[in-house]
Amino acid sequence: MKFTALQLNMINHRLEAPDAMAEVLAEELVTDYETAIGLVDRYAPKLIMMLEKNLAFGLITGSLLDDLKTDTCYLSCAESSIGDNWPDSKTGTPMTPFRFSRFMASHDSMVDKMNKAIRYPRTGEAS
Repeated sequence: MKFTALQLNMINHRLEAPDAMAEVLAEELVTDYETAIGLVDRYAPKLIMMLEKNLAFGLITGSLLDDLKTDTCYLSCAESSIGDNWPDSKTGTPMTPFRFSRFMASHDSMVDKMNKAIRYPRTGEAS
């Protein structure tokens, strides 16, 4: 499974916020924050590789993947920058409503890919 550069930016944006991922994971697993941040630190770096290789997801990695699918922070940042230059743009291109709609479509496509990875894992280890 391949992701576009924009989709990888969306994924990495969330992975760069392990504290937020740990809060979600702690709530989902009904555990403390310290345990959850340890699990995020251990499993989050493997998520992209697991997706690209279509490996099976277990409870922890599946929960982290659900967090990635439902996170819309990147889209919110993009939407709030309509009319301004988008910071991730190499050319300093302004964010327009049309460009933002492409971001939303890319996010939807990314979620579809992740859903397929969960439903149809090819092989591999689960957490």
